[in-house]
Parts: sequence; structure tokens; C-alpha cells
Amino acid sequence: VDLGDYVMSPMPGTLVSFAVKEGDVVEMGQELCVVEAMKMQNIIRSHKAGARVSKLHGEVGASLRADEILLEFEKETTEEEEEEVA
Repeated sequence: VDLGDYVMSPMPGTLVSFAVKEGDVVEMGQELCVVEAMKMQNIIRSHKAGARVSKLHGEVGASLRADEILLEFEKETTEEEEEEVA
């Protein structure tokens, strides 16, 4: 399973905030959201450059499980896939 287009919670905790919205294009290392665990706020950063946020998962204030999906990026299409569509 390819999870490269997803950002997941690295630990159980509470979703404190999102720093991006759907449709935003993010850069490598940009803050995406904050997860609080054991009274510490952990900034979750982008592992991709030039990716567009397609969907935010979860609600601010909600409890999270480890590896729960926080947001997803638009699927990257290769030139071969674009040619198949055309």
C-alpha cells in the first residue's frame, strides 16, 4: 500500500489545529497541523514539496490514534498516466 500521499499522526493525541486548508500547495517542511500528546504540542510538517492538499481528515479537538490519517495530498500523475487519459 502506497501511503506517500497521506500524512498520518505519529502518535495518539488530540488534533489541535490545521495550518493549511484544502487546495493549498505546500513546501517541504511546512507546518501542516499540530497534534498534542502528553501535554506537548507536536508540529506535523510536510514531507513533500509542491504538493496540493486535497482533503483534511478529522476535526480540530478530536482524539487521534497512532497512524490515523490527518490529511491527504492530490495524487501525483506521471506523464504515462496523463497520456493514457488523453
